Amino acid sequence: MFSGITKFIIRFRWVTLAFWIAIAAIIVSMAPNLSEEANKSQQQANSKSNEEAQKATQLISREFSENSEEINNSITMTFFREGGLKEEDSKYAVELEKYLNGKKKEFKLKDISSPYSNEQLSSTLISKDKEAALMLLNVTITNSKKDATKWLEESNEVIPKLRSVIEVKDGDKGDAPAIPSGLELHLTGGNAMTQEIMGTQGESLSLMLMLTIILVLVVLLVIYRSPIAAFFPLLAVGFSLVISQGVLAFAAKAGLSVTPAIMEFLLVILFGAGTDYCLLIVSRFKEGILDGLDAKEALCNALPSAGEAIVSSAFAVIIAFACMVFADSFVFRALGPGVAIAVFTGMLVIITFIPAIIALLGEKIFWPFLPSKKRNKMLQKERAGRQKKGIWEKIADSVVNKPSRYIICTLIMMIPFIIVVSGFKYDNDELSAMLPKQTDSYKGIQVMTEHFGEGAGKQNATTIIIKTNQNLWDTSNLRVIEELSENLMKLDGVHEVSTVTRPSGKKITLDMLAQSTSQSSNTTVANTGGSDYSIFALPGDYIAQFPAIKDFMKSYISDNKHSVLLSVELNHGPYSNEAIDTISGIRDTMHFTLNNTDLHDATAYVGGVTAGIKDLLDIQRNDFIFIIIIVTGAIYIILALLMRSLVAPLYMVGTIVLSFATTMGITYAIFKYGFGYDGLVSTVPIYGFVILIALGVDYNIFLMSRIRYEYESGKATAVAIRDGLSVTGSIITSCGIIMAGTFAAFLISPMKTFLELGVAIVVGLILDTFIIRTLLVPSIAIKIGEMNWWPKRKIRVTSESRTKQI
Repeated sequence: MFSGITKFIIRFRWVTLAFWIAIAAIIVSMAPNLSEEANKSQQQANSKSNEEAQKATQLISREFSENSEEINNSITMTFFREGGLKEEDSKYAVELEKYLNGKKKEFKLKDISSPYSNEQLSSTLISKDKEAALMLLNVTITNSKKDATKWLEESNEVIPKLRSVIEVKDGDKGDAPAIPSGLELHLTGGNAMTQEIMGTQGESLSLMLMLTIILVLVVLLVIYRSPIAAFFPLLAVGFSLVISQGVLAFAAKAGLSVTPAIMEFLLVILFGAGTDYCLLIVSRFKEGILDGLDAKEALCNALPSAGEAIVSSAFAVIIAFACMVFADSFVFRALGPGVAIAVFTGMLVIITFIPAIIALLGEKIFWPFLPSKKRNKMLQKERAGRQKKGIWEKIADSVVNKPSRYIICTLIMMIPFIIVVSGFKYDNDELSAMLPKQTDSYKGIQVMTEHFGEGAGKQNATTIIIKTNQNLWDTSNLRVIEELSENLMKLDGVHEVSTVTRPSGKKITLDMLAQSTSQSSNTTVANTGGSDYSIFALPGDYIAQFPAIKDFMKSYISDNKHSVLLSVELNHGPYSNEAIDTISGIRDTMHFTLNNTDLHDATAYVGGVTAGIKDLLDIQRNDFIFIIIIVTGAIYIILALLMRSLVAPLYMVGTIVLSFATTMGITYAIFKYGFGYDGLVSTVPIYGFVILIALGVDYNIFLMSRIRYEYESGKATAVAIRDGLSVTGSIITSCGIIMAGTFAAFLISPMKTFLELGVAIVVGLILDTFIIRTLLVPSIAIKIGEMNWWPKRKIRVTSESRTKQI
């Protein structure tokens, strides 16, 4: 197949180049914006999510929103002054609230909760140390079923306007009040955080692109010592990146789920894998020139031999990522197929574009150091008897002669880090994973956490919604709600519960009724004889005598009387491990309590920020086990078909899994003991596994396909392994260095997820390149011998190869 492709490309090299240039031009001019399509895909996935926290959000929106086409998004404005807030700060807050209320339509504000305009909120929204205060902005965002991304467009308009208001200083133009000197204001929560996460991703992507290009260019210049040979692989990868993004954007427009994080992955994977594929083709071409072939013959030999390895390794990557489509978590399900499509597109570009360039330039692609001149020098040395063994020939000889030593030493090196993995812990702080510490939103969260302590949980409280066909104003049902509240208060991680029976967080008693009703009602209360009882111990129609308290309570029960909300404030911050661990207890308590009452058939969900993180972590951990099984199985099948053997793929996959476990141990140790992190972000092991097994098997394919080629040419297994390792050593090492260099771009990302993943992939690729593929895999192959190829029938070895010294 590749012979025919090569002949076509040589004959129609200009047509081939023009075709890809035209495709790239069409893509640039017509394709949708991939980033925008990915954000739309994310929002659509959220609206259709089956996770309990998302179901709670959707049910609350339906039952409590006045307009089903709108959702209320709470944004928190934090005020902070070291040493204590001053009177001028209070005046500024009042003026700011007045200014915002005057422009509700412009800022899409439904209402504002401020401790300076409502004294009842002062105990909640002003910290005990008087250094911080909170103002809650209830922003109304469109939730159109026809356009699931309307909220994003409106957020992109509203949030920057709000930020510009709180940044006004003395002397600035406009009618917004000027912030007093020394007062710090931050905007956090809701869409304010979402927008900063998206902005940070965009900024880091630009930096990563620049760094990746520089790193790849430097490595290629070192390898080839030719500006032409270094430039054209970059050009080919650039075309593949542009075309792949366009294809994905069209696919996303048509309905393919795509995650916003795909841009970063496309950048490093296409630059890394694409450059590796270019390197393999160019190196095989150079090898042909050194063997004495002319440029046309060298290319005709290079593409068929390199093409099979490239297609095999590309399909290993494609299938590994495509397997992620079966994951439950959107972040994995929407990443895998997109990367698979991009790698397939990139492969098509590279195996046609680079040969067309070579057909056009011939060996001039290596200018100024032409391989033919090097060949003449090699022949002169060979005739003079001064030809020395290269470093890879020496390594290959050592591995073939002492395989047991390398197997034992490698395993001894890996075992301590594999043991570290047994104590592996996740860092469940999803906030710091995606929101850099220097952002305004993160600083606002820090103010809330440091100065409000337990009260910080009120702004991101866990919410329970219960929906039933019964009238929840019936006293019997109110008793159930109060019973649930009391049971929740018994949990260690719960600080306070607010609901219809305890609107302010404290159970409504007869004393509270007396304070909030008329004198005549006070007499009625007194006649009940005792004020320490809950009103819900009274007859069902008794509450009707107290309309004032009912008005106070009704914000927790929907207008149709069939849904009720419970706001559960936790003892710890909403993003902490302790808070996340409390969610299971809340859900168990809710179901246990309701199952033994008249509300046993009610629909009940636990939602909120913390519950959402809990759901996400649970799904991701279940996905991890599933992905390991399905990806490992798929890779084994690919290798078995490629190698036409059932034995060799076993240790090829096994060594990659060992390499992954070692990599995770090293990465965990770096961040846990080196930087003091609680653990690794939950997505890092899953991303790391798929990437490392896909790329690790690439290098095994490059090596073992060459060994199989040598073996099928009539050499004994040991000779084939030695020659295969010595020939591919420099090429695969260069590929590994390039790939590690591209993923090193993740190290500059301000996001913890990409930073940790970058370290893991770089460590894993170095381990695969210099230890697993160089020492462990060929050593195991030597020990297994002819069984490597089982059940394939043994090839008759020539007498020449039998007598050849190892």
